[in-house]
Amino acid sequence: MEKIIYTIAALLLFLSASASPQKSPTKKVNDKSDDEVLAAVVRFATLARKGVVFLSINGRDPSPDFLRRFAVWYVRVLPKSQAVYVPVPNQVGMFKDKKTGELGSYFELEIDKRLNDARVEVSGGWWQPCGTYTVIFQGGVWSVEGYEAWNMCW
Repeated sequence: MEKIIYTIAALLLFLSASASPQKSPTKKVNDKSDDEVLAAVVRFATLARKGVVFLSINGRDPSPDFLRRFAVWYVRVLPKSQAVYVPVPNQVGMFKDKKTGELGSYFELEIDKRLNDARVEVSGGWWQPCGTYTVIFQGGVWSVEGYEAWNMCW
């Protein structure tokens, strides 16, 4: 009899614990925000561009999920691996799409450091990182607050 009472008590304790709402851990702003931070920089940097932008993040192609963020953007954003470099005598070369031959620009990004949950510094630039973008989380979205070019590049 005592064994049945303990079993019922344990069962009730288990059921009450599983039925009560569990407190979920507080979601930090940066849990899944790296892509959002980088996308904000890409949008900011490509506002004055036309055509194709070949993108590299931390020296690698961005994921297909990341690239889908730009499906309705007015420039096409493609992975750098889809580009081929075309040298131009006595000038800076160009990049073109391996599939279509369309000319484009190459943009490289990498997250430098998180200053806090709402402020991130990102290195980026055309051909290579040549400046720092300060990206802030405000009003529920990430946006570029400013850009500071480095003194030396190349």
